[in-house]
Amino acid sequence: MKNALTIQRFFLAVFLLLTATFSKNLNAQSPQGINYQAVVRNAQGQPVASGNVSIRFKIHDGTATGTVVFQETHTTATNQFGLITVVIGGGGGNLAAVNWGNGNKFLQVEVDPAGGSNFTDMGTTQMVSVPYALYAGNAANGITGPTGPTGPVGGGTPGPTGATGPTGPTGVTGPTGVGTPGATGPTGATGATGNDGPIGPTGPAGSGGGATGPTGPTGATGNDGAPGATGPTGAGTPGPTGATGITGATGNTGATGPTGTGSAGPTGPTGVTGNTGATGATGPTGTGTTGATGPTGPAGSGGVTVFQNASTAQSGPANSTSLVTKTSLTLQPGTYVITFSAELSGKCNAGCVQYQFDDGSTTFAQGWTPLDGSSSTQSSYVPVSHTVYVTYATTATVNIKYSGYNATYPGYIRNARIVALQVN
Repeated sequence: MKNALTIQRFFLAVFLLLTATFSKNLNAQSPQGINYQAVVRNAQGQPVASGNVSIRFKIHDGTATGTVVFQETHTTATNQFGLITVVIGGGGGNLAAVNWGNGNKFLQVEVDPAGGSNFTDMGTTQMVSVPYALYAGNAANGITGPTGPTGPVGGGTPGPTGATGPTGPTGVTGPTGVGTPGATGPTGATGATGNDGPIGPTGPAGSGGGATGPTGPTGATGNDGAPGATGPTGAGTPGPTGATGITGATGNTGATGPTGTGSAGPTGPTGVTGNTGATGATGPTGTGTTGATGPTGPAGSGGVTVFQNASTAQSGPANSTSLVTKTSLTLQPGTYVITFSAELSGKCNAGCVQYQFDDGSTTFAQGWTPLDGSSSTQSSYVPVSHTVYVTYATTATVNIKYSGYNATYPGYIRNARIVALQVN
């Protein structure tokens, strides 16, 4: 089955012998429902016991993939064996609307063992014989066969009609008389209607009636339903456990030997502690002079030296696109890791460079920030930073510069800082 889900389906006693009876003058009301039972199993073949499941029924017209003429969904609980029992037609669908007399019908079953709407198709089978008894509930009466020819009229003269008496109980039907009927008398007054008497036994059939019409052909036998799934093989009973062997007897404990009787020797006396010697006199303090301090040795190689310069106060406004130097740091020859950082406010765009980090010959970074006009409030400042790795053979000066757009949109800068780490 799809998704390794197994469901054993069977119709209980052929839909619990659902029948419908009708005659020419009386239609009995057939129940609009079909009993359905199934055992729901999970992907490991174990019954889904005591859980909620969803099951959806569809009836197809004509073929297994024909038009859906009935559909309904049930949510029900399994018992401790995984068994569900529902009534098709009791979940909101209308079986009375199915035209059972028009062609074959096929039942499709879909299941979600988790009780949701993620249904798995369990297959489609043809509905045979008994479900079609529902047709009796809404089908018209069949065509009456032709009436046989009327037998000949007896030759007797009718006798006079007697007065109509009260209706008595129905007696046993006697044989048909052979006398000549008398003339018809006048119709008497209608008597009071008596109570219905018990129905008497049916008399013998009269002679001379029409011949019985031929019997219609027997309908074709429906297909056999699919065989049910084979139940699991029962487990054998384990054999009895063998008896436990007898534990051997424990040997006797040997007797304890006698305790020795020798006495301990006496402890010798403690020796006398000698006296502590006198402390010697302290020698005089030396009076020599301190030697001169030696010269400072050369700087070791591979160390890190930090140089920095900062200007934290706010500057501005810069009301043109000309760059103004905010802060600088002069470096001696060597290799450095340099970090530039600042906070800017104002407004600039591609028409100007609002900030620039350089050493007079090389520009390390520049640009403008997406600011909000000429405001210089704290909330308007945007931080920018950049780090470079450079080597200078001669003295060099590194700078942080800024500008504005124009007098309407000037630029401001604060917390401008240059930090250089010398790495050789």
